[in-house]
Amino acid sequence: MDYILVAFSSRTDAMRFKESAMARSINANITATPKGAGVGCGLSVKVFGVGVDMVTAMIRRLSPISVIGVFSVSIRGGHSFIRTIAK
Repeated sequence: MDYILVAFSSRTDAMRFKESAMARSINANITATPKGAGVGCGLSVKVFGVGVDMVTAMIRRLSPISVIGVFSVSIRGGHSFIRTIAK
């Protein structure tokens, strides 16, 4: 299962982003930011089934918003591989 992870420094912004995704019928879940992302602790939103372009467009529409990182996460053989897309 692959997804995009958007990390936030504000819980309010994480919730706002998730609600915006759900309003567009995009599957999104709130989760704790994984340590492997290297951006501290906090809340993130997992976004499934859409590309990076859609996620970055949503971030621009909601600006200003406290995004501290956007990551691509791939799960292979029980291991998570996190790649930084933007910080």
